[in-house]
Amino acid sequence: MAITQPTIKGIYAITPDQKNTEILLKQVRDCCEGGINILQYRSKSLPWKTRLEQAKEIKKVTDEYQIPLIINDDIDICLQLDTFGIHLGKDDESIKNARSALGANKSIGMSCYNRVDRVEMAIRNKADYIALGACFETKTKPTAPIVSLEMVRRVIQKYDIRCEGAFASTRLLSGGNIQKLILARSLSNNPRFIIANKPARGLDEGAISFVQHQIINAKTKGAGVLLISEDLDEIFELSDRIAVIFDGKLQGPFDTSTLNINQVGLMMSGEILEDSLNEA
Repeated sequence: MAITQPTIKGIYAITPDQKNTEILLKQVRDCCEGGINILQYRSKSLPWKTRLEQAKEIKKVTDEYQIPLIINDDIDICLQLDTFGIHLGKDDESIKNARSALGANKSIGMSCYNRVDRVEMAIRNKADYIALGACFETKTKPTAPIVSLEMVRRVIQKYDIRCEGAFASTRLLSGGNIQKLILARSLSNNPRFIIANKPARGLDEGAISFVQHQIINAKTKGAGVLLISEDLDEIFELSDRIAVIFDGKLQGPFDTSTLNINQVGLMMSGEILEDSLNEA
């Protein structure tokens, strides 16, 4: 029985390493009855066959309570049991490998250990959610690095994400803020070439300014940018050279300083101005 859920929100519980399956199942049931929203099965010490059997029994309980089950670092178990998704750590499978094996509909999370560089890597590789670290000491993972709420806020502030707070779900963000996350993911590895296809379409004024500023910054750092847009103001604001395609035919490129909006508008409607512009 596959469970789908539009957001990861609320109490995210993680199982301890427990050899006694009966005790573990009681703990899982207690958590479900206590109101958790999602459960991760995590065991680093047990043999694979034992982990598979435990995960099967746990899934029966989580299915009963309609609670999504995440498997820690085991693509095979995730596939065999058709669980909600997988969680990856520092030494686990890569996000790309997991996505290739599991497909687009499974949720993939990544531990970031209180490190912004891992956050950027997770965003760049299209993780569905990130775990920065434990906010408080935990007996389950006594050596886990402690992450402060200030660190969570820094990540939000760095990418200018407008949300309700440090615990907001990405999927609940507005279109403009999701656009910022996508842009941050795309630009965080300093690409040499960027294709920006209508990057500000449908955004409010503040989000448009942010997106355009990020594209200009990338260009200043040496990236080549191909902007595809029907917004003439945006084209003239961002472009050094302009080319127009109409009915499969290309005019240009022309230096932006040699054009005006009326001329570009005429070319967009099919008028041939290339010869007269070249002569000028």
